[in-house]
Amino acid sequence: MVVTINQSIISVKCFVSRLRAGGIPFRLISNESTATREKFCTKLQKHGFDVSISDILLPAPAMASILNRENLRPHLLLHPGLYY
Repeated sequence: MVVTINQSIISVKCFVSRLRAGGIPFRLISNESTATREKFCTKLQKHGFDVSISDILLPAPAMASILNRENLRPHLLLHPGLYY
């Protein structure tokens, strides 16, 4: 399911709750690049989402994981909280 800014937050919370209740694995993917997963998770929880840090995938940690896995060594400037 792709969620846009115009969709009701209530329907999205319901959808996430149904996935969790059904034991269906899911990830929340965002292009958020200025917050850590912890901060993003806290923000969602304040809006009533039943999510944990492990449910969230952000671009900076994902890229850091790929770089580590492939043993690549680019020069990056990352906030310490943005990588795994």
